[in-house]
Amino acid sequence: MRDLIYKTASTAKVVTYEHEIASTVSENEKRRLLDGYGYVFHQNQESPALEIDKNCALLLFSMMEPGPLPSFIRNDYDLLFWPILMDLISGSYLSVFLDSDFVTGPPATKRIQELYGPLHSQVQELSELAIKRAALMKLATPEAYFNYLYAYNTCPANPYEKIAPEEEWNYLTEGGKSLEKWNSHTDSPAWYYFAHPDQKNVVERKTHKLYISPKPKYVPLILRETANALQAIKGSSFKVGKDLNGRLRPDKCVAYFTCEDTLLQTAEKLFNNLQGVEAQGVPFTVAYDSDGLLSWGRDVYPEQGEQQSWRQWMVNKVVETLGDENVRSPATAYTKTCNAFERSGIDPLTFKPNATWIQAQQPQ
Repeated sequence: MRDLIYKTASTAKVVTYEHEIASTVSENEKRRLLDGYGYVFHQNQESPALEIDKNCALLLFSMMEPGPLPSFIRNDYDLLFWPILMDLISGSYLSVFLDSDFVTGPPATKRIQELYGPLHSQVQELSELAIKRAALMKLATPEAYFNYLYAYNTCPANPYEKIAPEEEWNYLTEGGKSLEKWNSHTDSPAWYYFAHPDQKNVVERKTHKLYISPKPKYVPLILRETANALQAIKGSSFKVGKDLNGRLRPDKCVAYFTCEDTLLQTAEKLFNNLQGVEAQGVPFTVAYDSDGLLSWGRDVYPEQGEQQSWRQWMVNKVVETLGDENVRSPATAYTKTCNAFERSGIDPLTFKPNATWIQAQQPQ
């Protein structure tokens, strides 16, 4: 999104609050932003005006000629800006070059959603808060920062949700009926693992993972729906957290895939089947929906060393930034972390890896 080419619509007209045209805007539309400037209209068209601040006005003036976002926008990592950018595009005030032409309005927003996912989601908000709050803490070691960030957004423990160990399996699987066709492994102290019956016939490495993150009370439903969604995918597998701690963690259910396309197809099925399920959200993942119920990542395969999970790699990048002696405030920590992600090939707004990062992390 930050490296795309944009162009202001020729019909867009920007006026200040004091301009005579602004007097035609209804009282309901006159909300006046804290850093407000005025409104943007479509000339010679009857359509609602969009209230804009000074940065948006400057952006529209700057984009009269096609080009990338100007530096004053590119350096602003405040997630609150990006919904405003989408408002400009969806309202046909700003065009964006996608595929082979400039597009605007609903077709543009739909295509952006397909390419980048939601640009303003609970996942991004949680990640920003985690970084800023960690920057305020005075922890003794990098390991302490890692543990804090990795566990961020864990639900508080509710003693009424605790289930006796001998009853948990029946509670999660409805007595095993919903998962009777799956091969299960229960030896891990932290996870229940489920493998597709055709798992042994698939030799491709599973590089992608889908996080399904509901509030704890929905875990049995999530387990059943995940099994149903993966049933047709040979070689698929997933895991769910054991005991109360496993259900409280944000990344409580994880499904594994060999490619992004299959992951996204499964996410679409789950998204349609899980309407109304309350989301918890997994920080430092790539959001699929705006609520944080579904998100994803790619495991890391360095040239030397052990395979590293997506979230481990992302959190370690944040910890490196927090160790910088020049990081003196939450805002600085967040900006520097975003810069570090971008240098590594990760979009700092969506956490989606670019082609260079993906190529570098291919399994050897």
